[in-house]
Amino acid sequence: MLKKNVRGWLTAALLASSFWIAPAVQAESIGREVEIKPTLPIPSNDGIDLSRDYAVWLYDNDESHAIIVYDLDDEQVLTKIAASGARKASPKVDGDYVVWIDYRRGDGDVYLYDLDDDRETRITTGDIKPVELEIEGDTIVWTGEHEDMRDVYAYSMKSGKTRQLSWSGSASHPTVYGSYVAWEDHRNGHADIYAYDLSADREMRVTTNSDDQTKPSLYGSEVVYEDDRHGTIELYIYDLKKQDEDRLTDGNDDRQNPRFYGDYIVYENDGDLEYIEVDDDRSERIARNFESKIGFGHYDEFVLFAKEDSEGNPRLYLYDIDEDETLTLERNGEPSEPDADDWHVVYISKGEGVVLYNVETKESEVISAPEQDPSRPLVSGNWVVYYDEDEDALYSYNITTGKRKQVTDEDEASDTLYELYGNQLVWVDDDRIYLTNLSTGDTIKIDDLSRAPRNLDINSEYILWTTNETGYDSEIYLYDLKKGRDTRIHRGQALDAHLGDDFVIWSERESERWNLYYYDLDRERIYSLFGNAPGDQEKPQASRNAIIYQDNSRADKGEYFYQLYDMEEHDYISTLSEEAKPSDLRMGGNRIVWVDERDDTETLYMMAFAQPSKEKPEEEPEGPGDGEEGEYKFWDVVAGGKLVDIVNSNPWDKIYFVFYADSKDEFEISLYQFIDNSKTYIEHINDTPRDNLLIRVYK
Repeated sequence: MLKKNVRGWLTAALLASSFWIAPAVQAESIGREVEIKPTLPIPSNDGIDLSRDYAVWLYDNDESHAIIVYDLDDEQVLTKIAASGARKASPKVDGDYVVWIDYRRGDGDVYLYDLDDDRETRITTGDIKPVELEIEGDTIVWTGEHEDMRDVYAYSMKSGKTRQLSWSGSASHPTVYGSYVAWEDHRNGHADIYAYDLSADREMRVTTNSDDQTKPSLYGSEVVYEDDRHGTIELYIYDLKKQDEDRLTDGNDDRQNPRFYGDYIVYENDGDLEYIEVDDDRSERIARNFESKIGFGHYDEFVLFAKEDSEGNPRLYLYDIDEDETLTLERNGEPSEPDADDWHVVYISKGEGVVLYNVETKESEVISAPEQDPSRPLVSGNWVVYYDEDEDALYSYNITTGKRKQVTDEDEASDTLYELYGNQLVWVDDDRIYLTNLSTGDTIKIDDLSRAPRNLDINSEYILWTTNETGYDSEIYLYDLKKGRDTRIHRGQALDAHLGDDFVIWSERESERWNLYYYDLDRERIYSLFGNAPGDQEKPQASRNAIIYQDNSRADKGEYFYQLYDMEEHDYISTLSEEAKPSDLRMGGNRIVWVDERDDTETLYMMAFAQPSKEKPEEEPEGPGDGEEGEYKFWDVVAGGKLVDIVNSNPWDKIYFVFYADSKDEFEISLYQFIDNSKTYIEHINDTPRDNLLIRVYK
């Protein structure tokens, strides 16, 4: 009875948690050519920042809550850091250091990441909750919340020590430059600006006016702040060395949230972004109606901000004050080797690696590692596979979990002969064909061949390959995945054989011409597709019930063009436009994707020839089978409905919850302990990063 009640309670409690739910399928415009514009990860409302070399922001709509680090010189994403799954806030960057507030352990801590050493460090212990954050040089400052009070703290990277700078309990908006720290303080019944000289170890009161002075920003020995003594919010500047105050702005509008660096002060004005020079009281507009919730970053003559694009998504822009020029932050790598399925497009971006493009959200991200040299990426369902020329091995990437894994040993797999269908990867090692289940990691040998195959394909029921014989002669083989045996279906001068749902298509040379033939999988017979059609039809590709092939039968063109054909209806489908100049064309899922040079630049295009599948593919949770010793990812087994099966099929004293796995804070408790003190451990479930919460089963 106890087990039954607990099982029901566990199910109810876990189902009440937030899970990813597949959105409804969106209809696509069939036959419409769509340019793929490679975008950067969309910034969240948790802030953006800018330094001389980098821009940083939090990736919106990302379960890993990763911090994006963008290299301004190379114009590309350098890396994603702290992708722990825990909520974060206030990313800041200076030099090679990124700091942020991280909630992986509960109320929040300050974390530091050294981009040069690729090292993460936790700065605070969790006793005092950080709520605001800044960094400059080797000093990190933040506002710490304790017992309904807030004070300013400073951490020195050189000494590794933290000290409390304010003791009023009413401090906020800290800023730092050199040896000075400034903040807003309400100790006098209204807002004043206070400063602290770290080198002299002394506090200074900056403002004494009875009205409010708020939101300071430091550069050198000068601090800029908001002042409302004139009925509107104006900007003032105070020199800490000269102890001299000047009014910077005078008008009827509110100037808010100033950021001071170099010769310029950038601020908000009624939804617009503006700046003034320190020695010039003339205001200049940077952008109208920018995304003020996201904020902006300012470094020297550069300003980073976000605005909505034509599709309503926030995009990042970089404004150069000296040149009066606005640039869009985007991916500029030349595209090549694209592939597609219903939901995603992958391709190689020169200088970046493998880029994964989400067809629904129109977001793109680099998924290969910076040190890799990837080629020929493939995508199907929840998986991407590519070849790393540096390691001479195949790698997989799980779109659901964001994890990358080496699939084959060095120099084992061919760098061109591999294909992907869902989580099934078929690949060639010399004259042997293998099949790897990417979800489980299991690999089986399919066949030994007398010679290396010429090409390869796979669908849900079959593996296909062709073997070289003599000259153009080749043999086409089908391997039945259910029966576990292969059959030769054709021998002749055949090239480019591919699998559709119910057929095999290839081109065959006859009387100095190339014609298309297909093998009907149900009837087990071969047919000529177009009979004695004029010209050559060759290089077919197949997906679902459609094929695309090259045709040179138009006398007026004098060159090949692409033709789409429905094998089920035996009718032509809308093909590419006259303007298209395709190369590197690939067919997959419900679409084709290609590199196009119609505008004299290499750009990616895609076109759907059918509606996408009704449902997105569901990924089976990684881990051992029920009753086996091993580890499961907690949220995967919950989302897959496997948790109750694990509980029912194993002794309860052998089932353990593992919190903060693979970290110094890792600990585990038995299922019985969880039941006895569920409230405490439910909090740990919420605090543990998604990928670091496991179910461990012992024999």
